[in-house]
Amino acid sequence: MADRLCAAGGLTPGADDATIARQIALLAAAGVRVVRLDFRWAHLEPTEGAFDFSRHDPIVAAARAAGIEVLAILAYGVPWATSAD
Repeated sequence: MADRLCAAGGLTPGADDATIARQIALLAAAGVRVVRLDFRWAHLEPTEGAFDFSRHDPIVAAARAAGIEVLAILAYGVPWATSAD
């Protein structure tokens, strides 16, 4: 990855399409080829076994279309998996 400029932010999951397009355009104009994006577990799987990628799909699709790879990081706990029952 030495030949790639990476960014650790700059994208907003759940943002409207215009905001996502602007963020992707700015990253691409800066020469970013890889962007790290936190995928919050609580948004991806709000209840055990029920997955929802709708907050992240538009960002990943727009990044891919612009030639930017997304380094997805599954982040933070979710109450149903971390409670001390």
